[in-house]
Amino acid sequence: VSTQSTWKAVVSTQSTWGLSVCTKFYQAQTLQRVKGKILETGSVVRLLNEKYGANLPLKTGAASGVDRKTARKQARKQKKTAQKDEDDTPIVDKVSNADVDKALQELDIYVAGWNGGSEPNYVSAALTVVQFPLKIVGSSLSTGLWIWKYYVMKQDLSLDDAYTACRLKNNFDQTGWDRLTKDEQAAFLNKEGEWSVAWKAEKRRRIEAEEAAKRREREAKANK
Repeated sequence: VSTQSTWKAVVSTQSTWGLSVCTKFYQAQTLQRVKGKILETGSVVRLLNEKYGANLPLKTGAASGVDRKTARKQARKQKKTAQKDEDDTPIVDKVSNADVDKALQELDIYVAGWNGGSEPNYVSAALTVVQFPLKIVGSSLSTGLWIWKYYVMKQDLSLDDAYTACRLKNNFDQTGWDRLTKDEQAAFLNKEGEWSVAWKAEKRRRIEAEEAAKRREREAKANK
């Protein structure tokens, strides 16, 4: 029994380690993709070039105050310079994560999945592996409840779930959505989607509440 328990423990440890290695690799690749998307943002690239000497290429039309024709000329010039210098370094390796994070903070830009640019390690990967079953259970319960309420029982979305549906449809995580102004959130909510019924009802409620407040204010002035 002792030998079997030891063997099971060894197999379990090796499995966890193997999954952690794969998870770390996946997290590193995801971070690189997110960084690549960040470096497609003209304002970020300009700041990195001007303040941190990154010497990153600007995409056509990325430079502020420059027309597309001039921008194309600049892009061609940068391309020729890169070819002349034979610099094949990927753009994500030309600037450190720390400098990218400083630029994002200075510009007050939030990017989902960036998380400060911290590189994954085996500890964080192992924690992800251990927590994965719990996340799967929680996600399954949440999805099952959603299907039951809104597809089986044909209920209208609650306002909170309408916000969630709109947020997910437009690829925002909770932090990114909360950073939007009320007007910016409303611009997404005003688009047609499964959240529309709940959102239109909320807008009517707000208008009625505002009119009621104005009516009470007028009555209070009239009674003075």
